[in-house]
Amino acid sequence: MTILDAMSVEQLLAEVQRRQKSLDKLLKEKARLQQKLAAIEDQIAALGADIKLGGRGRRAAAGRPAAQAAAPQPSRAARAQNKGSLLDTVLQVLQPEKAMGIPEIIAAVNQAGYVSHAKTFPTIIGQTLRQAGDKVIRVKRGMYALNG
Repeated sequence: MTILDAMSVEQLLAEVQRRQKSLDKLLKEKARLQQKLAAIEDQIAALGADIKLGGRGRRAAAGRPAAQAAAPQPSRAARAQNKGSLLDTVLQVLQPEKAMGIPEIIAAVNQAGYVSHAKTFPTIIGQTLRQAGDKVIRVKRGMYALNG
């Protein structure tokens, strides 16, 4: 037996009315808070802050000295223009009779003229070795040689 089964129809109607009044009060409170929030957002925008970034992304406002404006973002390094693909370069530096580790392959690739600014270049070399398929063999863990 549930609580609702124990209540009379009059008690149930009274509960529905009580909840409706509570809902009306909550909806009025929500509308009041939304108006207050809109006023605060207007004040933040007047100060020159970006509301979408939580007020942290500042932009220069008219009349504000340049020193107070946001510092420019550093530009990314230009992408290196290599003659061939990394896979081609790796295949050129690997030898069939000599196994090489990732650090040796990186040094040989750089010596061959391939330029990369990637922070995770060893990982990229590993992925490239796996892409080579049957052209490269894994001699042992971390050691690779040209198949042939």
